Amino acid sequence: MFYLLRHPENTSLILLKEEFGLWVTQEKYRDESSKKEILEDIEYFENYLNNNPEGKKQQERLKINVSKTFYHDKFKGRFNNEWYRRKIYADESLKMQDTTCASLSQSSHANIARSRVEIKYDPIPSPHFFKILTDFSFFNLYCFFNASFQTINQINELENTKKFIISSQQELESYFAMTHLFPDVPEYMENLVPYPTK
Repeated sequence: MFYLLRHPENTSLILLKEEFGLWVTQEKYRDESSKKEILEDIEYFENYLNNNPEGKKQQERLKINVSKTFYHDKFKGRFNNEWYRRKIYADESLKMQDTTCASLSQSSHANIARSRVEIKYDPIPSPHFFKILTDFSFFNLYCFFNASFQTINQINELENTKKFIISSQQELESYFAMTHLFPDVPEYMENLVPYPTK
């Protein structure tokens, strides 16, 4: 969402990437199930655009020239979670997020060894887990606020929404010390509605 706020012109290409990802997963499953040869990704991409009705529509709408150059330069390895993160966050922020999420993941997902051990509430790490979940929820809210800013303004709810976000921010401000989820690459900050302050 933060990327799209800065680059709305890529919306159609991002949707194509999502739709193609779902389609190719199903195709590979079918190929494996019927013992057909698994194709190269570029071949699946060509099949999708040339032989699938939805893919044909997308190709015509986006005027895509199906080629290895387009696939490798404009499509493969782009528009996935890691690609977006590298675009909008500086290296230091990425490391901090990775550390926080790794801690949460290791502590919240079951594994064989842990299933044989009684897990007791620990007052030290538990608040951190709640903190990051709350942070994620707040930043999702803030992202939607930016994406819907004009609509919120048109229906005369901008001031009420800002008040709600500011009150949420004040309620959570003691939690923001460790997790940094705002974009900190200037290109992706400049298109945001200024973050409400007290």
